[in-house]
Amino acid sequence: MGDKEWHSQIARWLATDQVIVSAEEVAQLCNASFQCSSTQILSYPASGGVQLLADTSPSNTPASDTNSKYRDGAYLLDPMFTMGRQSSDGTVLQLSTMLEQELAQLDYYQTFFRLTGIRDEVCVIARASTAMLLISLGRMESESAFSEAELADIGDKAPVINALLHRISQALSLEEAISPLSNQMDQALEHFGCSVLTAREVETLHLMLKGHSIKSLADHLHISIDTVKHHRKNIYAKLELGSQAELFDLFVSSVREYNPAINPDPLASLPAER
Repeated sequence: MGDKEWHSQIARWLATDQVIVSAEEVAQLCNASFQCSSTQILSYPASGGVQLLADTSPSNTPASDTNSKYRDGAYLLDPMFTMGRQSSDGTVLQLSTMLEQELAQLDYYQTFFRLTGIRDEVCVIARASTAMLLISLGRMESESAFSEAELADIGDKAPVINALLHRISQALSLEEAISPLSNQMDQALEHFGCSVLTAREVETLHLMLKGHSIKSLADHLHISIDTVKHHRKNIYAKLELGSQAELFDLFVSSVREYNPAINPDPLASLPAER
């Protein structure tokens, strides 16, 4: 789809004085305009959780198969989610330039994102008062990453995309649907493992789940690399884990039934024998 078709669709919405726009229509428009394999629109309420509002992925693609796991808690480790929360309204983020060589080292990439089959992702952020909306434009591994010219085109259209996302937010009354349990999922990430680990090990584990390398852990915690390795060895032993993939899966499993009113540690939600 070229610029003419893009502007024609926007003009049709304006001509009918259409205040309410469909998330599916916006996703389909962006998917065709930017030649994407997968376009998703997601909402992240301030209370925690994620809602998938639109998805153009064919049902038989790896990206569609991972949606459930993402909603269950993997989104907390998504660098796009983390960077989006730190970004201003209308920001455009590109995964391949945001992380560069560090991407392949992240637990999130190794145990989740690579399974989607997506090679590159560009997101436009919309910040409502109590929710963040994000449109994810994806290209599969068999395709080329977004070029500088394509990224510039997305950037030129980002103000319009941002305005459409805000209209979607208003139409769905997302702010009225917010639960009062503010930042519950953030609490899950912060307290994960606190019932069995020391405070320092919990702090180390939190940064590990965020994707920090051993050197980065040492820098953030102001300790030696050998001490980081010692903490990591203890964490794996106490949680009875053998790999980063198992750690990631344990976290996602534990947040599914998380209830901080019963126990601040998400691990308490899991059966005694797992």
